[in-house]
Amino acid sequence: MYLKNKALSFVWDLISVTIAAQLVTTPISIFYFHQFPTYFLLSGIVLVPITSFVIYLTLLSLAFSMFPAVSHVFTIGLKYLVIFMNQFTTFIE
Repeated sequence: MYLKNKALSFVWDLISVTIAAQLVTTPISIFYFHQFPTYFLLSGIVLVPITSFVIYLTLLSLAFSMFPAVSHVFTIGLKYLVIFMNQFTTFIE
């Protein structure tokens, strides 16, 4: 679906990816674990964009690893993003 508003388009893309992933994994989850994840939409909307930043910061930290001071700045940001992701996941559960 094409939306002219970039913010709405971004949110729509996040929701679409989250629902598509959930449609694929739900039967597997129900079969093996006998549970249905109920908060997938909320967690997907929050965690998918943060995961993108985690990947970018990891690559930047690796790319600048020969400059420890610069790499350290990216690593600090990465640390706090991962901590937030873990705390948010714990809160959602």
